[in-house]
Amino acid sequence: MDTWTNQNSYPVVNVMKNYTTGEITIFQKCVCGQKSNNEWWIPITFATQSNPNFSDTAPRYWLKPNQNITFKIDPNDWIIVNIQQIGYYRVNYDIKNWEKISNYLNSENFTNIHVINRAQIIDDLFDFVDGRISGFVFLNLVKYLQREVDCVAWYPLLFQVIPSLKNTIFLPEATYIKITIMTLLSYLFQNIGYLENIDDNDITKQVRLRAIKWACIIDDKFFKNTIDFKLNQHLVDELYRMSPEHNFMYCIDLMAANRTTWDKILELYQKTDPKEENFKTISLTTTEIIKLILGNVFYDKQIDKMKVFSDANFAHDPITRNAIKKLIQKQSLNHDAVNSHTNRAPQKAMQSTLLHRYNPEVRLEAIKWACTLGDGFCKNTIAFKLSRHLADLEL
Repeated sequence: MDTWTNQNSYPVVNVMKNYTTGEITIFQKCVCGQKSNNEWWIPITFATQSNPNFSDTAPRYWLKPNQNITFKIDPNDWIIVNIQQIGYYRVNYDIKNWEKISNYLNSENFTNIHVINRAQIIDDLFDFVDGRISGFVFLNLVKYLQREVDCVAWYPLLFQVIPSLKNTIFLPEATYIKITIMTLLSYLFQNIGYLENIDDNDITKQVRLRAIKWACIIDDKFFKNTIDFKLNQHLVDELYRMSPEHNFMYCIDLMAANRTTWDKILELYQKTDPKEENFKTISLTTTEIIKLILGNVFYDKQIDKMKVFSDANFAHDPITRNAIKKLIQKQSLNHDAVNSHTNRAPQKAMQSTLLHRYNPEVRLEAIKWACTLGDGFCKNTIAFKLSRHLADLEL
């Protein structure tokens, strides 16, 4: 146990297979990089396609420091290491084994793999999509979720993958990723529905809430028009309050709201403190909705515009926050009323609120993901995208 209690970080267990002899070689590497000499005593458990026993979590081997493990399996089998994620380590395979696992998950037999390992596979593979493994391999694997009805397996996509891509997914280079995610979410909602059921367990409730949040942010037009009762409850009864985990559901109705609803929202915003809490309503909506509510703000002489703009800074989503500030900047150049108001504001506050720029490095991240989808696509676009990025930096 000393190797686990006296060292930081954790290991990556690498699994390589000889597809002629079926020989498996397993070795470890510290996730912290080449500069670290940390190694562990690692319990090795595994299942294969011919023997998919995911119940036996007793170690078959112990991977010791400075030692590799070798054994043989059927050359045609896939192998999955770390049964039910009993060990605290990631597992990386050679590309052919990843593809075999992907093909199996996309077959009718995918439930032969334990659900915890299905979740582990998604989580581990995404962590290795950084040049070592193609993003196309990952996207092809997660398509199996179209048939996944166990919410445990959805956790990595909703709580790890999509949050990691939130600054990239709206860019043109990432359209394929966005379409893939929205397609998967539509299948999830077909399985568990949009609304809570009295028989739902806690995991299903958490997965549904997170899926609703991302469907809302990513902009699912069908989804926007399916739920409205919670917002209406809030508007009709000012004493009614949504629980914190339901705050994002404001955006569901706001995206399809009419002018009457927006007038009620604006009235509610002005009457309630703290204002930054109310601005969560705006922080999860689309650019069109932001334009609508702030457009009303610009033309209403009774509203403290700079206070509203300041509250907008509390919006948690960086893309939305940036959209708000760009809109304010544009409007401030076009409307004398706003200019006359903002001229009285401190210059520092003006710069903070109006002159925020979108981070050009996000586009580089999108280009990296585009390149992982296929060499041909990347070669035909990277020069153009890099030139655009350089131009952005010079602005």
